[in-house]
Amino acid sequence: LNGLVSFSLYLCRCMLTMVDDFSSTMNTRQQFGESLQDWNLMQSVHRNTCQAIQIPFMVMQTTAMVVCILAIQETIRSFESDRLLVMAPGLLVALDIFRICIYAGVLTDRCTRLPILIS
Repeated sequence: LNGLVSFSLYLCRCMLTMVDDFSSTMNTRQQFGESLQDWNLMQSVHRNTCQAIQIPFMVMQTTAMVVCILAIQETIRSFESDRLLVMAPGLLVALDIFRICIYAGVLTDRCTRLPILIS
């Protein structure tokens, strides 16, 4: 699960870098048709990537939710620091899964604003 989370974070960061690079080089290009074709290609790559990671992402979200619920339940039941320390790695993985959601939101925001610049 940790490898899947790390790979998903890597994918999100790569897609953010692609959008940032496209937006920074778009103004220097002379050919509008070339920019539009590159934008459509990048959208297609993002769509295919998101479709491929869709089911593993759902598994990761479910796992993060279960880990958080169990941690809250265990905290309410007993306040022993040893039990909370044992849950720390699971909570860190859950935190990384929530980071993936934040990166996905940032990517969506940037992708919705960029077509306005192209137009």
